[in-house]
Amino acid sequence: MNSPSTLQSGVILKDTPLAHHFREIWQFRIRNWVGRGVFRQNLAFLFCILFGLCLIVNTLGAGDGVWFWYSSLFLHGKKLYADLHLVQQPLMIIETAVSMKLLGDGWLISKVAAVLHLLAYCLALLILVRKSDLSDSRKALLLASTFFISISFEAYRFDDYHVITDAFVLYTIIGLLQLQKSSSWRGRRSLISILGILSGLALTTRLNDGFALIIGVTLAIFCSVPKRKVFSIFLYGIATSASALLIVLFTGDSVRDYLMFSVFKAAGSKGGIGQVFLDPVRVPFLAIQSLSQNMNIRNLTLACGIALVWAFWFKPRPEKHNKWEIALGALGSAMIGTCWHQILTLLFTFSLLNDLSGFFAILLFPTGIWIFGRFLRHLSQIAPKVPWNKGEILLLIPIGQFASGAMSSGGYYEGLFQPLAVVMLLAPICSPLRLKRERGREFLFVLMLMLLVPTFLRRAVVPYSWHSYREHGLFAGRTWYTHPKYGLMFIDRDLLEFVRPVCDAVDQSGANDELLSLPFPFANYFCTSPPWHGYVQTFFDTSNRQVIDALLGQLQASPPHWILYQRQMFSLYWHEKLYNQSRPLPHRDLDALIQRKLASNEWKVAYKSDYSNQMPWDTHWVLIRTQ
Repeated sequence: MNSPSTLQSGVILKDTPLAHHFREIWQFRIRNWVGRGVFRQNLAFLFCILFGLCLIVNTLGAGDGVWFWYSSLFLHGKKLYADLHLVQQPLMIIETAVSMKLLGDGWLISKVAAVLHLLAYCLALLILVRKSDLSDSRKALLLASTFFISISFEAYRFDDYHVITDAFVLYTIIGLLQLQKSSSWRGRRSLISILGILSGLALTTRLNDGFALIIGVTLAIFCSVPKRKVFSIFLYGIATSASALLIVLFTGDSVRDYLMFSVFKAAGSKGGIGQVFLDPVRVPFLAIQSLSQNMNIRNLTLACGIALVWAFWFKPRPEKHNKWEIALGALGSAMIGTCWHQILTLLFTFSLLNDLSGFFAILLFPTGIWIFGRFLRHLSQIAPKVPWNKGEILLLIPIGQFASGAMSSGGYYEGLFQPLAVVMLLAPICSPLRLKRERGREFLFVLMLMLLVPTFLRRAVVPYSWHSYREHGLFAGRTWYTHPKYGLMFIDRDLLEFVRPVCDAVDQSGANDELLSLPFPFANYFCTSPPWHGYVQTFFDTSNRQVIDALLGQLQASPPHWILYQRQMFSLYWHEKLYNQSRPLPHRDLDALIQRKLASNEWKVAYKSDYSNQMPWDTHWVLIRTQ
């Protein structure tokens, strides 16, 4: 028998308190981290963290500055809803304001919150992956794939509110899984209260996601607790309402102003409440229309063919292949042979994920109805004959998040990848369908591996892109710049070259508080000039007619000294088509006013730039001097 001073690794240490403490650390912590059973998972976790850090550092675009200025004005006494007419939820701004108050407003230090978001998100993924009974290699593949799939939407960034909501959703699912295992009422009561707090925070981060989460959690609590169901749901509702109300009261706004601008008027910029609730219904039909194209069907066929060949033919097995395996392998070979020339294109482009997400969009709502039907059937039976896994109800949460995302996307499924990733995470834990054959699982994991490569490459090549705002590849075309106020910044050279003449003109005129940057306040941020009259943003789907009409009146009566106007008519047309049934948005009146003032020489052009002008986002920047 080994002596007390002998570690399992064979290293001999003297039996001292320090050596004893080190042995405990090795046996219960370090060995569990680097041990054979979880090593690949941890490696995948660290890789995701490292890649996320690269994305954080390489994201600074011409549309930035929104959260900074809302938070800065909030710290200086402005009310988010009564004064600034904010349409978004307040938690992101409160978090940014607290960070600025504690850490300062330096650019690098502002990324601390983004790093914390990244760590919290990846940790939640790791916890969920470890709840499955997969092998270490497959857990690692699942972790990496779901991470890159969930962030595949090109506008996904870790210093934005979407990742916060997604983290709340993941930790809610973790809490519900724990609730199903809890055997004591005290433990269930604590978990239900925590779930309510998470839902309240999600509600004040992104409203539609929060409402969808509340519905899913309410059903899950009803399924998970064996008794006191009504009281449990009541407790959950109290905790949700209390946490959301505390966040709203922290802003200093009245509940009426909050509801008016962030609930009732927010839907107006998305086409109205009726259109917003109709958009999720349109998703399957738009997906069918998209997948009906030959190219999309060919991509799916090729991917399935590769997976079939690997799982049923070439995957090494100790046993011989039976006739069905040979037939499936042959079928896969035939599918590959029909479109062999597209293999490299499929593996190194983003088309496969879009196609699979379209297929996912078609099946998602019928799957949700089926799961809910199984639940109702289970309730209706006095002595249930059909086995019911309580965890199945958790799949309704990502389905609800998908419907919530469709409310903001005009009914299009492209970009709604995060719910797909959550379904992939939950499938090994609580899927109503269980693949008993190893080759069937192998087929799915080959598809997952085929998604990992293009999703990783896409974000490496395009760290951030949203409409006309696009970053170069990781660490490409960027430089370190020492800003006089924000310190070190890792900024795109072209963006720096574009914005410095704007700041020079504003500084030389001595009118630092007379700059209106349309539609986003990046010039206000970089030039350290407060947004004129508190107009932080005037983008097409975040400002309603009331805000634009008020701006038009002020511009005609007493305009600011400087206006930096980004004219992007294609984006305006697209938003009109997507959200307003092709009817003109009020921003056309704003553009008409600016063009009329310039044509009459009442306002003068001081500087022009075609920065970020690329197809199809035809965009042009003009710095206007009004006085």
